[in-house]
Amino acid sequence: MLTNGSHLAPIIGGLIGQYCGWRWTFKFAAICDAVMVVVVFFCLPETLFSRKKTVETAERSSVRDPFTMKMYISRLGLYNKNQELDLKLRQFVWPSINMYGFASILPAVTVAHIFQQFFHWDTLDIGLGYGAALTIGASLGELAAGMVVDSIVKRARARNGGKAPDPEVRLQAIWTGEILLPVSCHDWLRSFLSTNA
Repeated sequence: MLTNGSHLAPIIGGLIGQYCGWRWTFKFAAICDAVMVVVVFFCLPETLFSRKKTVETAERSSVRDPFTMKMYISRLGLYNKNQELDLKLRQFVWPSINMYGFASILPAVTVAHIFQQFFHWDTLDIGLGYGAALTIGASLGELAAGMVVDSIVKRARARNGGKAPDPEVRLQAIWTGEILLPVSCHDWLRSFLSTNA
């Protein structure tokens, strides 16, 4: 849902924009944001952890504590008492602006303009075309990525003598997308230009 939430948004936004008017797309987004702020504020536990290993944590690294309701509630604090885990403003503001501003909002506006101008699609058609394609593509991508990441982790575990590798080893899966994304963009651009030539 983390990936496909933003992909389902054009479908829902297209429906709302087509039948309720463009102002309701903003009202609906504001209502959803307000609900999510409350849910995150009261229900999302702290997930940051310290990587400093002591003798005790090194001995217990292979055994995880069971996640209990008491542990869950203890992580719902309004602030973090551990100074080492304090987030700086640049650590979550700029990534959000870059990731959602340039990678999500800008393409959505551009695609909407292209589809309306060249193909004469209405709001619902654009939402369905853009959102459905991204939802299906992201779902298939996550399915394939799960298999790729699992194989990377298994190889890293075998090289590590059976011990769990650091979580960052999963980042090697990025190279799959680095190869496939330019290829797919090239094919899409070529077909788009040949259609409108």
